[in-house]
Amino acid sequence: WIEIGKNICKESHQMMNLILGRKNLAFLNLDNNFNLKPIKTLTTKERKKSRFSNTFHLCREILRFSKILVDSHIRFTKGNLAIFGLIDVIYYIFTHIGHLTGIYRYKYKIMKQIRIC
Repeated sequence: WIEIGKNICKESHQMMNLILGRKNLAFLNLDNNFNLKPIKTLTTKERKKSRFSNTFHLCREILRFSKILVDSHIRFTKGNLAIFGLIDVIYYIFTHIGHLTGIYRYKYKIMKQIRIC
């Protein structure tokens, strides 16, 4: 399942980079942990152009969550983490999902949009 998780993270990273390229947002960079950061200080026009929908950001946060889980399992298989350490890490990830990701920022807005439809 680790290979599938790595492939999903890699392909989704490429997909999100394609979305950035399609919108001509060369001044934004999506790193391997799915953090969206500007390369330079953005002008007001670039800031307005770089606004994404809540769905894009929710997908990005879900992918960040899956990347954290996959990375912890990779550390376990490499021997850098014992089984009890893996259990602690997974427990910490699931109990602190709001601190590790920003899913809570986008979830309620999307649920409101779905109800309206």
